[in-house]
Amino acid sequence: MNSIVMTIALGVGAFISTDLDDIFVLLTFFADPSLQARQIVGGQFLGIGVLVAISLVVSLASLVVPAGYIGLFGLIPLLLGLKKLWDRRRGAAVDDHENEVAGAAASRNFGSIVAVAVITIANGGDNIGTYTPLFAARPSWEIATMIAVFAGMTGIWCASAYWLTRHPAVRAHLQHWGPRVVPFFLMALGLCILIRAGSFDLLSAAASHSP
Repeated sequence: MNSIVMTIALGVGAFISTDLDDIFVLLTFFADPSLQARQIVGGQFLGIGVLVAISLVVSLASLVVPAGYIGLFGLIPLLLGLKKLWDRRRGAAVDDHENEVAGAAASRNFGSIVAVAVITIANGGDNIGTYTPLFAARPSWEIATMIAVFAGMTGIWCASAYWLTRHPAVRAHLQHWGPRVVPFFLMALGLCILIRAGSFDLLSAAASHSP
């Protein structure tokens, strides 16, 4: 019994320590009118699932995945932020009807879920670095328990961010500032991922070896 409690506590601690910043990312997603809640939740679960799967493969196969390669995913939020900023500067106002049509199209577009998942994966270098040694040399029941904990914590994270964006005071501020802040947040997130993972060093090394 004690070992189960310890395993659950270890899983909760590992998730919180590696995904605390995901709350702010989720708040940004829920503040984006082009995304629906189900797309964000689906993308978050997909992204966390991929991170867990990569960690399992790495721990079982004793592989080493350079952080710089994982960090290259940071180009995704960086480019998305630049696009959103360009769209705001170029197009300015779009009427409510067009926003509804765009939202309906986005809800049918599986790419929105993938985009959320990719950003989650890009921000998940810490997850892989933490989960890999956590899974290594552990019995299968402990690994399964931790994965169940991660799934439950992902649901709690999504529900918390959704509730915050629906809170009257928070929602009013998000509706006013969200569209203005989202592009810069995404660009900053992408740059932080690239810098933290050392991806710029990887790119510069590749450039220096190119003819």
